[in-house]
Amino acid sequence: MKNATRALCVALGSAAATLSGIARADDAASLDEIVVTAIRDAAARAAKQQRESKGVTTVVSADTIGRFPDPNIAEALQRAPGVAIQRDQGEGRYVNVRGGPAEFSAVSIDGVSLPAPDPTTRAIDLDTIPSDVVRQLEIVKTLRPDQDADSITGAIDIKTQSAFDHDGFQLRATAGGSYNDFGGTSDVRGSLSVSNLLGADRTIGVLMTASYSETERQVDNIETAWTRLARPDGGQVFAPIENLFKDYDTNRERLAFTGAADWRPGSGNRLYLRGTWSRYTDDEFRNRLSILWTEGTLQPGSTNAAATFANTRIEKQVRHRIQRNVISTVEGGGEHELGDWTLDWSASLASSEQTYPRRDELLFRSSLRPRLSYDYGSNSLEPAISLFNTNEHLNIGAYAFRENAYRSNTTEEDVTALSANLARPVAIGGSAGTFKAGLKYSSGERTADEERFRNRAAGAAPTTPLAQLLSSEPSRNYGYLLGSKFAEGSVDAYFDATKGASPRRVEQSTVADYAVDETVLAGYAMWDLDFGRLNVLAGLRAERTETDGTANVFNVATNAIAVRRDERTYTDVFPGITLRYEFSDQLIGRAALTRGMVRPNFEDIVPRAVESQEGTQLVVTQGNPDLEPTLSNNLDLSLEYYFEPIGIVSAGLFYKDLSDYAYTLRGTGSYLNQSAVLVRPDNAPEGSLTGAELAWQQQFTQLPGLLSGFGVFANFTWVDAEIDLGRSYAGRSKFPLPGQSETTLNLALFYEKGPFSARLSYTDRGDYLNEINAEDGALDLYWEGRDQLDLTASWQFSKAFEAFVEAKNLTNTAGVRYYGDRSRVYEYEKFGYTVFVGGRLKL
Repeated sequence: MKNATRALCVALGSAAATLSGIARADDAASLDEIVVTAIRDAAARAAKQQRESKGVTTVVSADTIGRFPDPNIAEALQRAPGVAIQRDQGEGRYVNVRGGPAEFSAVSIDGVSLPAPDPTTRAIDLDTIPSDVVRQLEIVKTLRPDQDADSITGAIDIKTQSAFDHDGFQLRATAGGSYNDFGGTSDVRGSLSVSNLLGADRTIGVLMTASYSETERQVDNIETAWTRLARPDGGQVFAPIENLFKDYDTNRERLAFTGAADWRPGSGNRLYLRGTWSRYTDDEFRNRLSILWTEGTLQPGSTNAAATFANTRIEKQVRHRIQRNVISTVEGGGEHELGDWTLDWSASLASSEQTYPRRDELLFRSSLRPRLSYDYGSNSLEPAISLFNTNEHLNIGAYAFRENAYRSNTTEEDVTALSANLARPVAIGGSAGTFKAGLKYSSGERTADEERFRNRAAGAAPTTPLAQLLSSEPSRNYGYLLGSKFAEGSVDAYFDATKGASPRRVEQSTVADYAVDETVLAGYAMWDLDFGRLNVLAGLRAERTETDGTANVFNVATNAIAVRRDERTYTDVFPGITLRYEFSDQLIGRAALTRGMVRPNFEDIVPRAVESQEGTQLVVTQGNPDLEPTLSNNLDLSLEYYFEPIGIVSAGLFYKDLSDYAYTLRGTGSYLNQSAVLVRPDNAPEGSLTGAELAWQQQFTQLPGLLSGFGVFANFTWVDAEIDLGRSYAGRSKFPLPGQSETTLNLALFYEKGPFSARLSYTDRGDYLNEINAEDGALDLYWEGRDQLDLTASWQFSKAFEAFVEAKNLTNTAGVRYYGDRSRVYEYEKFGYTVFVGGRLKL
């Protein structure tokens, strides 16, 4: 695949040379029309769809996506009003719409709801799906009765390409390569789309697309867990439990295919079959140096910023982890005119899978127990630590084998859905409109299986001395020299030779497993009526949910394994009314009262308890079978003004009244007679989310000459949200909504004139709460707000070929998490900038 992609790059470069010779100087006027018209037409279609939508909707066209350096769906969505993203090693993964958690937004492909690959959440890993197989992104922020009710802040539909998007045969190809700042690594990316209309009357459309990308990154990361400790000379101070210096070498690969066949014989009839398949592979080799402070003794004279510990512990670890996500859909359906009635139907299967072909670790522990100090006073991100002056960690002879550890995880979910809708024209009270009703049945099966192995026996140690397992390449993390990196080949050989002999950890392997079957039966009826300039869309939806969950319970006293089962059934009703009023041809107003829901995460409703470690502290993550779904009653108001040639100014207000919000609480307690940190989901009786959105998009074509190519794309969202837990924790009962940033900003200045296009884009989101600490608000975990500056530019050499350059993260902005205050940084990660150069071919 790598060779094929590079070959495509060479072919495109050759095509560029040929095609650029075709574009003559006297074609300039024609070329200007071709380029600008193509971009404007795509934006105009999206604006028209957004303008005509009944509710509050944002539509982003593929051409608009292509003007930003966004390789996956999450990063493409971040440009839309009210949308922010959560990143992993610099790449967008989860989407937050209107300040809500990622689980508040359901995601579908061509209307087929997607199951999540990750066993811990219903949120979809959108970094799995590349952006170049997409025709359009649609974010519906006020649900209609004919939509699934499992969204609170916005339902996201990824619309793939169709052969009928074009008249006849079309081939599109994109390819290029990049340079990455950190590590001097490179990326490749390529896509191909082929479609045609067949038959004498061109009633059959067929399309196939393929996309491939490979990204190599070297990421610097420091993680520090904090707690309160008693000072030996009286009082308490904040102090780190451990420092983990992580040096990453990662390779991320994305491969995706879509296919579609459409038959449109006319007379309102249509049959279709389409499918998508996306695979994301993250191959990560991580060197880690650990300082375990709390295995030592805090010395007198400590402060919240600086302290000395005697008898600390030093560890050196290597991990090779491969994670693979697969998301696929297949759907068949049709649309038919039956007299006054119109019938549409579909049958679909959506699947997701997350596996870990490798999750292997090798740990060494130093016999040295040095007296060490730290000082966060002058730099909370890169503190002064005495170890990097005294260098005990570089004494390779002092390290001894501590353990090997192996894990394998497989999470699978298959969802089968059947739906049918009937519609017919109606007239009520002088109005003209449509009555529509439908049924939908979906059935999903989700399983999560985990196996854990660990061996601390002396015979499990590598026969090769540690010094010979290390390479000559230094391991560095920011300004810290961690020592030498492990040699990947040598370590993998050790893993492969010892994995089969490592004893299975029965309890840990057993209690992490779960299975959930979920069945949803839904029905609705709605009226879509026009009263002159006023449109009224009103209806009612009901959804009945049945869940059957099982998990293993391990009895530590008898070593017996029992299976606990929990069954639940609940029915919810979702009324809704949306008003759309045309004050003029340009000014559109909307008002909506709707209701939505979010079902609990699967792992949260099964009766399980999974152990992990933070330094010497046992952490137990538990399920809660009594967890309720989160419901929200929503009010939305908006105004949109459209002006020529393509311009939109919009303003919106929204309010969401939440009940039974599912949050995660972290506190201390006892587990199997051991002191432990307990992490457990629960419901907050009340919550609310209030916000406003502003957006402006315009090209200043009224300006003279070259100035007419300038334009602006900007949006700003403000959100205020909180949850009331109904009981007090450390004197607090109200908290910010986890995942909610108070402000989100997107600003892009662009120029599109003749063959040249450029866009300088800036995105920024504020801090947001990540995890609540029940006993100490000073240790609530937050993500720091993050901004990023990106640049794209392209030149159209001919009707068929365009060259482009993309530069991402020009600000080299870090990802930072902290406990309560910026002085207590939990995670500090930087990944550098990327410059990507490529070409697009369209025939």
